[in-house]
Amino acid sequence: MRQQEAERAGGLRRTLADALEHGGPAAQASLRRITALSPEEAARRLVAEGILEAWLDAVPGGLEALPPAHAQVLGAARQVAAARRLLARHAAGEIGRALEEAGIPHVFFKGLHLAAWCYRDPTLRPMDDIDLLVPKALRSEVLALLASRDFTGRALPETVSHEIPLTRGEVVLDLHWRLARPGRIPAAFEGAVLAGRVESEGLSV
Repeated sequence: MRQQEAERAGGLRRTLADALEHGGPAAQASLRRITALSPEEAARRLVAEGILEAWLDAVPGGLEALPPAHAQVLGAARQVAAARRLLARHAAGEIGRALEEAGIPHVFFKGLHLAAWCYRDPTLRPMDDIDLLVPKALRSEVLALLASRDFTGRALPETVSHEIPLTRGEVVLDLHWRLARPGRIPAAFEGAVLAGRVESEGLSV
């Protein structure tokens, strides 16, 4: 049973990937696969894969091509994703300005970076959290700055070597002083990333 479910999930994942890469008939095939699921399951799968907005953009007609029940559920899911993205983007702008005023080098990466550089339409990139890289030597200063803006959190044993998750309401911020656990990436790499930062839409990326 588990193997069959895994095979079905893998088949759907390949179909969705083909739709995003090729469009046309591949998008139509993915539309048939998605509408064969319940509206709730279709939304869950697309959100879990992080491609809800991109898939709706790839399917000719978008929401209008879907049966009414699917259109309603996926449309609501897209609105939730859009609200999260706007909230994260606003918070990133606030944090970025505060860090600039404090003279602290920083880089927003992952979601914000990819949205700015890899997507023709940044809204197609899902964004559930913010990833921020700062110099290790300044992490205490950054934590104090974020605490003054009501971000709270605590280090987790599995990630304490390189990051700490913080939250403020619905905003989730992963503060990094390393991009990965020590030993996985040369120590000088983070410095090169910070030194090579550029501004895009008001953010250092």
